[in-house]
Formats: sequence, C-alpha cells, structure tokens
Amino acid sequence: MANAGPNTNGTQFFIMHKETPFLNGKYNVFGKVVEGLAVIDSIAAVPVNAQANNRPIDDVKMQTIRIIRKGKAAKKWDAVEVFKTVQEDKAMAAQEAAELLQKRMAQAPEMQAKKAAQLKEWKAKATKLKDSDVLVYKISEGSGVQPAMGSEVFIDYSGFFMDGKLFDTSDVEIAQTYGNYNERKDQAGAYQEIPVKYDPATPMGAVGFKYAYLTMNYGDKIVAFVPSDLGYGERGAGNVIPPNTELIFEMEILPQD
Repeated sequence: MANAGPNTNGTQFFIMHKETPFLNGKYNVFGKVVEGLAVIDSIAAVPVNAQANNRPIDDVKMQTIRIIRKGKAAKKWDAVEVFKTVQEDKAMAAQEAAELLQKRMAQAPEMQAKKAAQLKEWKAKATKLKDSDVLVYKISEGSGVQPAMGSEVFIDYSGFFMDGKLFDTSDVEIAQTYGNYNERKDQAGAYQEIPVKYDPATPMGAVGFKYAYLTMNYGDKIVAFVPSDLGYGERGAGNVIPPNTELIFEMEILPQD
C-alpha cells in the first residue's frame, strides 16, 4: 500500500484487526489473512501504552518474510531489474518536469502581461449581474443544465489581479505558467477542483465568487470581475490579497458525471 501523495513510501502495509472506516477512500485493500489469524489475535492482545496512541509497550517485530510466487509470470518477474527501470524512468520524468517548470517560470512575466491585456478586453465586454456589482463575461457555454439548488458542484478556478498576476488556482499548469507554483501544495495534491454548494446561503469569504458561480450551468466557463467590497474588502486576505483589491476569477463548473 502506498501513502497518499506523490513520492511517498510504497512498501508500508497494514494488517487490520478490526474495522477502520477512517481509512476508507485513502488506501487500497490488496489482500487478506488466510492463515495465522491466531497470530494476529495475539498481537492485538499485547500490552499497550494508552498515552502513546496505544502503541505496544514492547515492540512487536516481523522477523522474516517469505514471498510465494504463483504462476509463470510471477516466477519470471525480476524485481531488481523492474525496480531499476522504474527508478530510471522516475528520474527522467522528474528531470523533464523540472525543465518544463523552469521554462514556464521564465515565461511567466510575458504571460502575465498577456493576461492583463486579455482581462482588460473581457472586462469591457462583461455584463453586470442583477442586484450585484459583479461583472461576468461568458467564455464558453456548457450543457445548459443548471445544478439543482443545494447540490454540490465542483469548480476549476484561477484568481487574478487586473495586472495579470495570479494569486491562486486549482490548476497546477496555470500556477506554473503564471509564476505562482507552490511545490508543497502540489505534493499535498491540493491543485484540484473545489467542491462548493450551489446555494445562496453558502458562507464564503469572497461573496462575489459565489454570486458568479450561482449564474452558471454545468460546463460553463466564465470570468468574473469582483469589486473589493464583494471580495476581501479593506482587510484583504493575509499576504495574498491586498486591501481594497478587485479580484478576477476564471471558473468552470465541471460537467456532471
């Protein structure tokens, strides 16, 4: 079993003695105990330290392991050679990814200038929402099907300032293209669409973001120009959003499965 996230260990495994529903959706089950259940029961019965997350007082160690290969393919499998090939492929892929990142980051100032010009053009064509000062320009139409009120939808988004500077995105490629890539965020698997409730009552820091996506159908792609008072206002948002700053969001409600 492999831990969550890239480049984590792939040789750790759990032998579970009881139901552990909190692991559901995080790990894959790839086997079961077919012999030696009494040994598992005895391990579960050893004295533990309740103050140390119920770890055994005396370590329980696996002394030996024997892998039984079944079938011609398993018996022919050369673990050392496969491991070597995998490591070489991973090293090459990492080098290519690093070179691509370096290239994108070098081009980021140029891309930012182009984005600023594009945002200016879109804003001139945008339409003011009813009962709101948010301006919206529709980039492309989706399915024409509106999400049910109260349902959960998934949104791909990128947040810009009017000068074309990116402050946040759900897309790792866009983060790299506009010079705002965060390796730690990438390793955590946090570059992904966000789930939101399609509901006017949904609490949200930048309320203008909500006003915009509530006008969308599945598959719609829009850009929303959110004035400061419907964004983060005078307080801003940490070191990311300065006070009194207009926010621009490119967003898409992902199509239904």
